[in-house]
Amino acid sequence: MPPAWGGNLCSGPRWAAYHRTGAYMEKSDLFARAAECERALHVATDADRRSGLERLRKAWLTLAHDQQLAGDPEMQEAITALRRLHAEIAAVRATLH
Repeated sequence: MPPAWGGNLCSGPRWAAYHRTGAYMEKSDLFARAAECERALHVATDADRRSGLERLRKAWLTLAHDQQLAGDPEMQEAITALRRLHAEIAAVRATLH
């Protein structure tokens, strides 16, 4: 459903580049990533791993709650780096089962 003012929140050249990079994430995706970190925290026993998961979870929640920050094209690199870190953590977790 389009916004009430009739415009498209994610349109224009600024957003086109943002979407091409793959850094764009919906709010629900950001919350889902934070929830994955929360679940991993419940089973993690290593203090360093727990600390990393807590920081990663906090970053996802910050982006989910601050849509202006999450939508800033300058955040592309940071979001891409967070996604890579999250994937690495998930890969490590998968090998532990």
